Amino acid sequence: MTRWGVNSNSYLILFITESSISLIESNVWVILISSIGFVRKSSLKVKYVFSAAVFMPRHCGLDPQILQCFAGLWFGDHNDSRRLNKCKVKNEGAVNKKIIAIVIAFVLVAATLGLCLNMCNKPTPEDADDVDGEISVAQKTGRIGISIPVAVPPRIGKDLEVIQKKLVSEGYNADVRLADNFDAQIDNISDLVTSGCDILIVLPVNEFVLGNALESAKEKNIPVIAWERMIPFTDAVKYFLAYDNAGALHGKYLIEQLNLENSKKTVTIEIFPGDLTVGDASYYNALISSLDKHISDERVSILSHNTSPELFSPDEMSTSETDLTEAKARMEKLLLSSGCKPGGTALDAVLCKNDVIAAGVIEALKTAGFTAQDFPLVAGLGCDPIGVRNMLEGFQSMSLFLNPEDLGSKTLALANAILDDLSISSDTVVETDSRSLPAFLSKPIICTKQNYIKLLLDSGYYNSQDFQQ
Repeated sequence: MTRWGVNSNSYLILFITESSISLIESNVWVILISSIGFVRKSSLKVKYVFSAAVFMPRHCGLDPQILQCFAGLWFGDHNDSRRLNKCKVKNEGAVNKKIIAIVIAFVLVAATLGLCLNMCNKPTPEDADDVDGEISVAQKTGRIGISIPVAVPPRIGKDLEVIQKKLVSEGYNADVRLADNFDAQIDNISDLVTSGCDILIVLPVNEFVLGNALESAKEKNIPVIAWERMIPFTDAVKYFLAYDNAGALHGKYLIEQLNLENSKKTVTIEIFPGDLTVGDASYYNALISSLDKHISDERVSILSHNTSPELFSPDEMSTSETDLTEAKARMEKLLLSSGCKPGGTALDAVLCKNDVIAAGVIEALKTAGFTAQDFPLVAGLGCDPIGVRNMLEGFQSMSLFLNPEDLGSKTLALANAILDDLSISSDTVVETDSRSLPAFLSKPIICTKQNYIKLLLDSGYYNSQDFQQ
């Protein structure tokens, strides 16, 4: 009850009954009752009372808070002496209190009726499709199976987190299965297919062994999206989802930073292409392709190829992508066999498939006596905390930032298009087994010591504590 003083003996009172509020919260009707009267202070007896009722269908959506706002707008704060002073009425009868009450009641009811009619004219959610400029957004339904390895680089974990969040926020059930070997992944895929998923997203443990496992998805018309690594030897895979190839971007970065287009100097580099045992040589192939002209012109020399052929074979080049010790051990072997050291055989750049591998390379170089002043250019990928720390300390030149929000949005858009049975096309295709698949690629962004604050901190991707050891 809100009081508004009229004079020393009377109060103008707004009653909003409890019954009207309870009816407002019901699903049947809304009844708004506004009552105004003068109450004698001495006897608390209502002298003049005027009431009005407005009936509305339930879909008007009037909320009880509107009543509070309504009362506040008309009567304000009863402790505000300035408003009370404005409303004083002399006792001599100069103003007819009954007339005042009638006028206020009429205005209040008219305003209430206008508010209600305005609300009733608004479309309901069921009518939204019929209103120009308004789009009804319904929650999606569907089950999306996701199968990935247990051991993945940190940035894959961020990708998965964002993809799950976006799918679930749209209404999908995102069923994630982790596998520590390819047999476990085959079992996970079989279970996801059998239990009835609508889409299957697979980041393979080993892409060469999943062909038969995915045939069951094909038989049930479940489209398969290959994530990060292409899966050959099966036509069950319909789409490819990944970041644009880092190998080509590293090659371009190297050409620009070492001025290979204009320099006649031969530069020596080394390549750490990641785990080749899973069959993914895409990074290496793209990098070599981007440098092919300069390798042919003998302006780029690969250290292991020229000085340590035994370390250039796929088996020897392959290192774990999640454990830096293997990359460190290979770099130490290369330095020892080639005689490469500060003041000795030059090493201009080391290109690594990710930041974990780059960290192993950096440890080996530091152990060999390299300092930040004579360090070779080291490129990584992922903007993992260890990579950012190495950049800040001057040991790593760059990392490629892979924006999970962008990849997550592409995943959601593709899932929506598949389940809504829309025509799907892409400006980019990938070739596999003489087939062309639509590819949905998120473009990496070069991150350096100069732009990491804007790219990683201002965006909220990290906070500064994430880089502390």
